Amino acid sequence: MRNPSRVVFLALVGAAIAVTGCSSPNRGHWAGSFEGSVAGTVEFTIDTRGSNLTGTMTGKTEGDEDFHASMKGSLSGMDLVAEFEGSATTDFRPVPFNGVMKGQLLQGKSHGSWECTLRFTDQRMTGTWQADQTVAVP
Repeated sequence: MRNPSRVVFLALVGAAIAVTGCSSPNRGHWAGSFEGSVAGTVEFTIDTRGSNLTGTMTGKTEGDEDFHASMKGSLSGMDLVAEFEGSATTDFRPVPFNGVMKGQLLQGKSHGSWECTLRFTDQRMTGTWQADQTVAVP
């Protein structure tokens, strides 16, 4: 026969691990800006499961070109590494791109670096970004 207090204890430990593995204070909506080879505004959402993250990114360049991308990567403590893939809308045609953003997210503030490659031309672009958390998701 199992010890009931041991079963309850193991159940509580399992629940605590599940909750901490699925939640992060960095989940939610972020908004900010980026600069470098191109500059503009950016918004992104982060959803985490353990240290894995998924999300979406939208924004507008200073040249008034909209862009959108999907993100996937990892969030370990405050360290973010996310690959992104999407496209920008130009007067001529959509321009697909892929890249990576790296940075730190801490107490509703974030900053880091980014780099991407335009797929039609293989042009590489780099820069920095900063964002504030606008909506936290428990």
